[in-house]
Amino acid sequence: MTGRSPARCSVQAGPGEHQPRRARDPRRLRENVSTVFLGAILLVSCGDVRSSLPREVVRARVAELAPAVNLGHRGSGMTVPGNPWPENSAAGFGAALAAGADALELDTEITADGRVIVMHDDRLDRTTTCSGCVSAWTAAEIRARCSLLDGAGVPTTEVPPTLAEAFAIAGERLVSVELKVNGGECLTATTGADQLTDAVLTELTALGVESRTLLSSFDRAAVRRARASDRGLYVGLLVGVVESAAWPEPLAWSVANGLDAFLPFLTISAEGIGAARDGGLQTHVWTVNPEATMRAFLATGVSGIITDAPGRLAAVQGPRG
Repeated sequence: MTGRSPARCSVQAGPGEHQPRRARDPRRLRENVSTVFLGAILLVSCGDVRSSLPREVVRARVAELAPAVNLGHRGSGMTVPGNPWPENSAAGFGAALAAGADALELDTEITADGRVIVMHDDRLDRTTTCSGCVSAWTAAEIRARCSLLDGAGVPTTEVPPTLAEAFAIAGERLVSVELKVNGGECLTATTGADQLTDAVLTELTALGVESRTLLSSFDRAAVRRARASDRGLYVGLLVGVVESAAWPEPLAWSVANGLDAFLPFLTISAEGIGAARDGGLQTHVWTVNPEATMRAFLATGVSGIITDAPGRLAAVQGPRG
């Protein structure tokens, strides 16, 4: 399977088993004994992941970052007063990693010419010096004419990054890529869920970063299309405030559609986290900023925490190993 002889390839314990708190948790053990998970761990332990699916590699890497992956939300947080870095910016991504983030979380939008840029909103108005729908501009126009704003609303020298730039900043770390599907006046015949999903998948493949990508969306059509692709990507459903409090339906949908992850808002209950884990899903909760809330979710055994304060979460978790 890997081209190595059995004598040189030993089966190692799954990630987290050397951590007593997690090993004693029977719910964790149920997840750890899943066939796919153990297959990924075996390949990683043998030093060769070429023959495993990207989703299996990502799942194993998430588990290795126990107790939870520290995901910098839009880098170092949203563009709000007090944040010196624009959200979804090169500077914000770098600051998040410097503060202790294990991985980056970012958003993607599709432009008029079918290109992908890193941006949260369908419109340019809130985060840049430009205005109007992203879908009405070409990628080159946006990057040439639109500067990102800092938290005080002051223009910076930053421009909306490309996926290639974001992954370059991340290095070998994981990146959580959200598909932000256009809606309302910004939705056109060529900038919908199918077009955005296909454009992002094509770019991820061209960059060769499938095994470092956690793909997600609130849009179920985009999620289904990503899961149905032949790329074997790690895919999860993002769940809003109301749905997270009423978690059984979106969780059942996620399990039925063979997803890898469940990404609820912090209104999710500990029971919901446990049910997701029992359903074979890794769970990444957003957006968790207070220290007490971080500790509470860590106690539930979440797989990842998306936060505007990656430095705070790094301090709460402490050194790994």
